Amino acid sequence: MHGTLAPSPHTRRFGFALAVLSLAAIAWLTLRPAHASSSPIESHLCLVCGPNAGVDILLNTILFVPLGVGLNLGGLSPWKAVLICFALSLSIETAQAFIVRGRATTLSDILTNTSGGAIGFWAPTWLSPSRKRAAWLAAMWGAIWLSIQIVSSYVFSPSLSPSQYYGQVAQRGARAMFHGQVDSARIGTIPISNGAFADSRSIRQLLLDGAPIVGFVRVAEPTPNFASIIRVADDKQRGIASIAEQGDQLVFSIRTGASNLRLREPAFGMPGVFAGARPPADSAAETLVLSARFNDGTVQLVAQTPSAHRELNISPRAAQAWTVVLPFHGHLERGGMERVATFLWASVLLVPLGYWAATLARQLERVAAFSLVGVLAVLLATGLILVPAAFALRGATPLDWIAAVCGVGIGAAPTLLFNGNREKNPASA
Repeated sequence: MHGTLAPSPHTRRFGFALAVLSLAAIAWLTLRPAHASSSPIESHLCLVCGPNAGVDILLNTILFVPLGVGLNLGGLSPWKAVLICFALSLSIETAQAFIVRGRATTLSDILTNTSGGAIGFWAPTWLSPSRKRAAWLAAMWGAIWLSIQIVSSYVFSPSLSPSQYYGQVAQRGARAMFHGQVDSARIGTIPISNGAFADSRSIRQLLLDGAPIVGFVRVAEPTPNFASIIRVADDKQRGIASIAEQGDQLVFSIRTGASNLRLREPAFGMPGVFAGARPPADSAAETLVLSARFNDGTVQLVAQTPSAHRELNISPRAAQAWTVVLPFHGHLERGGMERVATFLWASVLLVPLGYWAATLARQLERVAAFSLVGVLAVLLATGLILVPAAFALRGATPLDWIAAVCGVGIGAAPTLLFNGNREKNPASA
């Protein structure tokens, strides 16, 4: 079986243009110098490389999908398309090894790039499936979406290693050092100092029970880069929990399932904390009391001075899991752009399900089609309500439900519109 669509001249031209644009994007993203990683890879032959390997695998796969689509629409055979993707990835990795500075070269990149190209190549052949294949594709994507919801809930669930813990107060991290002064710090009632905790088990339990990390600090000049103020680490120097400064923001993080999957560790920020706490040049610094904790599925950030009190509560949910697959560090802070990104993430994930479910429903009897709608409703309720509850997280908000329905509707729209037009104009069918 050839595997490509029957390309018209217009389709071939579009496929060629898409392939060229994809090549340009791939070159721009992979052949520019980068800062050397603070966690160098152990071997060029590794398949799961570094602490953010999950992010790299996902993004490297997605990167080559448009190229695979373009090669299909251009009329290439499957083997030629896969060979082109493999050769291109191998060439990029070779250039990164010998020419481009700061890039890591691994076997994993070649395999994931090639896989992404193959997925993209086959994707157009799924646009007009038979009844049996539409049922299989809808069921497959429903299972994938439910799995994504499970993983997305897991990445926000605290996962603290049962090992020896160490306190780190205003120590220089990978990016910067806090310029202020920490007068004292504690977890619950247990003080934090530089060095090993006498009872790591109690510290772990306190953090799991939602005890706050509290610091009494005096702020000096700003630190534009991420600077740790108070940090708890394990015996492998992996972060367990921390509060930090980044510009004027207070940033809190706690180790979650994302770290076990080698994704970005979730972080939560409250803007404007340090800007107002810095004293004029001729005044003494006020004591700023910082507090952060993760309790009952909600992150609570507090910043207090003798004259002001600020508090921010953030309840992470599955629809915000896009933050753990970003190619850069980010944090949740309940901003407007964050809401837009969350809406798009939640809706886009359901577009394929809507498309294949509508394709299947168009080929079913009316009663069976209504039954399919019921199955979709149960699936959405399971993923948006039951799965987060299993991880003690907040369920979907009304906006998440709207995003989910929009995703299904957008996916179903082409099929429903085409079917409606065909019924109105049977002679043109």
